Amino acid sequence: MSTLNVRREYADGDILLESDLDAFLDDIETFLNSTKINDDNIKDGGITGSTKLANGTVTNNKMAANSVDTTQLVADSVTAAKLNADVAGDGLVQDTGGDLDVNVDDSTIEISTDTVQVKDAGITFAKLNTDAKFDFSTQTFTASGTFNVPAHVSQVIIVAEGGGGGGGGGSANGVTGGCGGGGGVAGNRAMYTVTVTPGGTSAVTIGAGGAGGAGGTGTGAGSNGSTGGNTLWGGGNVAFGGPGGLGAGISTGGGSTAASPVTAIGGAGGNLAAPGAQGQQTPIYTGAAGGAASTSGGGGGGGSGYGQSGGAGGAGVASGAGTVGGTALANSGAGGGGGGGAGPSSAGGAGGTGGSGSLTVIWVAP
Repeated sequence: MSTLNVRREYADGDILLESDLDAFLDDIETFLNSTKINDDNIKDGGITGSTKLANGTVTNNKMAANSVDTTQLVADSVTAAKLNADVAGDGLVQDTGGDLDVNVDDSTIEISTDTVQVKDAGITFAKLNTDAKFDFSTQTFTASGTFNVPAHVSQVIIVAEGGGGGGGGGSANGVTGGCGGGGGVAGNRAMYTVTVTPGGTSAVTIGAGGAGGAGGTGTGAGSNGSTGGNTLWGGGNVAFGGPGGLGAGISTGGGSTAASPVTAIGGAGGNLAAPGAQGQQTPIYTGAAGGAASTSGGGGGGGSGYGQSGGAGGAGVASGAGTVGGTALANSGAGGGGGGGAGPSSAGGAGGTGGSGSLTVIWVAP
């Protein structure tokens, strides 16, 4: 270690001149320069080798903030071995090469091409908080009303069915028996995905079932059944009502009008002394049975909706008024049954009323 070793002697009573003091200060400056300390505190290269700094000599509180930056560190001067293990901190790990890596479990999260990402199937249902789980919900409308859109829901699925058509009326014949009316056609079934406003409302209109046609009187044909009402969402997105069955003629049974979009049509009414035909079925429900015959024809069965089978055809009779066609169940969207033919000098049976429609809203929400 360098030592300042300058001796200057003065006799008792000598006066210390300014020049003497200047010379002494020059000696000190020369010493400081030789030990690498000057007005800038420490000269470049002033401290070298591990022996110049004892362990623990330089601590955080002895260094001003930002006093050491990358420009003051020689390349490779700080190695992995000189970094304490806790430099990584929580969630990081120092690999054998000294690099800091994200510490992942590789079951939920992985590192792929320098990117942290969630693994396929990495987040299971059990790892979701109760508030983060999604519920599958439905609301079915059997009458017109308003759907209140839940918060955070921006899209719903609606499944709607229009009202079923009414059955056609049976005919009358003053001499012989009448014929059966045709069964009503089921309402159209439709499904839509629609955009909604969270917290908003949407109007729902449920289509009514069509009224049955009146039976013929005297020597007269039966009337056609009425078309079922359309089921609507917000004034649009229609599920159409089914057409009504055709009234029976004097000598021929009433038929059923094909619907567009295609739905289950009603069975044809029977001619004189012939039974009515069975209504068409859906993938879920069989068609309604046609009416039995006597000397007069039976009414055709109503077409099946997705909610239930249609109304059964009214039976033809040998005497008296024909049997009224069966009424389809409410909210089934099925067609009403055709009216049965009348006996001599009597009125034909009226057609049955079609089933009203329905609408179901399906959504997923937290």
